[in-house]
Amino acid sequence: MPPPPRRPLYEEVLFERLRIPRGIYEDEEHLKAIHEKLITAAGAMRAGLTEFVSLNVCIHIASSAVLLGSKPIQLKSTLDELGNDFPRIDPTTVVTAASLYYMIKTLRSQDDLAESERTSLEYLRKRFEEIGWLVGAERMRKLEFD
Repeated sequence: MPPPPRRPLYEEVLFERLRIPRGIYEDEEHLKAIHEKLITAAGAMRAGLTEFVSLNVCIHIASSAVLLGSKPIQLKSTLDELGNDFPRIDPTTVVTAASLYYMIKTLRSQDDLAESERTSLEYLRKRFEEIGWLVGAERMRKLEFD
């Protein structure tokens, strides 16, 4: 039997190193809350309202998922590892970017999104891509953001 395919690094960080349960991102209750907050933030950004606040909401929900889903010992060891893997950037930013990227990717893959929601999430994805997902283009490639 062939080995399972390797995960992208951002998923490895979230689910293997931090050991965050997928339910934090994917169970119905959490996904609904993530969905509402990201869609609201994207809508405000698209309308030209308080982009800074909207970006902060996205960052907050992504970092909250990390804090809720990981245990202190895994968080510390992962941040230490990422500090070595990604020098010259705060490793909490790397973890937050991985979490946010996964959230948006997961939501965008849902079949039951309204067209306006899909458009809002695509806008949000493009906006974060424009700012390098907080980590810059080189680190985006290293994290395997596609």
